Amino acid sequence: MASDFERMNKKLRRKRIRKIVGFVFGVIVAVPVVIILLRMFLKTNAILIENGTRYSSASLLSSCSQYVGQTMLDFETDSDKLFPPEEFSYIDSAEINILLPDKMVIRLKESTPVLSLQTVEGSFIYIDGNRKVLEITDSKCPGTVLITGMELVNVKEGYILDSTENYEISLIDSIAASLKAHSLYDRLTFMDFTKKYDIYFVLDNMIEVRIGNSDDIDKKIDMLVNILARNPSGERAIVNVKNYKEGRYKALD
Repeated sequence: MASDFERMNKKLRRKRIRKIVGFVFGVIVAVPVVIILLRMFLKTNAILIENGTRYSSASLLSSCSQYVGQTMLDFETDSDKLFPPEEFSYIDSAEINILLPDKMVIRLKESTPVLSLQTVEGSFIYIDGNRKVLEITDSKCPGTVLITGMELVNVKEGYILDSTENYEISLIDSIAASLKAHSLYDRLTFMDFTKKYDIYFVLDNMIEVRIGNSDDIDKKIDMLVNILARNPSGERAIVNVKNYKEGRYKALD
């Protein structure tokens, strides 16, 4: 026969189990009720735009006006869906916050062009640091690095240039990474891909660096750094590192 102590333990276990089951059942019932109440009372009655872009607030509000009157739980948080990139290519990011009781606040940040890619056809493509196409136009963007001789495919405003489809983009990334590793990237002012076997770029609008083809980029930039360290700064010159083992420096002044 079970002792009084064992019987008491069984009763306590059954009581705990009933409490747990009751709690779980209460949560299961309560969650849908809470969601229904939130959908009923948390309505988006106004959208506020903190506009840090070139687009008018009216056009931005028009793009997301379909969410006015809907529950805040259904408000879209993907900026590309709120503001289609083909229409708002310069939007870099959208920070969305709830302002109770009934407002959504969208804080927009604009992308900055860093490169102007001139195609062999003559058009100019502005891209930001993430390689997103911001604009396709007929002139260089002031303050950007000009890169000429580009042959690109699947170029659309608002979308990232695919480096797997565009070999030159991956090569730009490789050259940029090597220059950044030696703190030279901020001195880059021009690059040319017209002749794929004779690629060159320019530092400070003064020093022309000929790297030839796309082989051994890191080693060629290492040689460039050594040559620059051995020669005077502030003068026009041509540095040839096509052969990274025997780089050459030629002053032009």
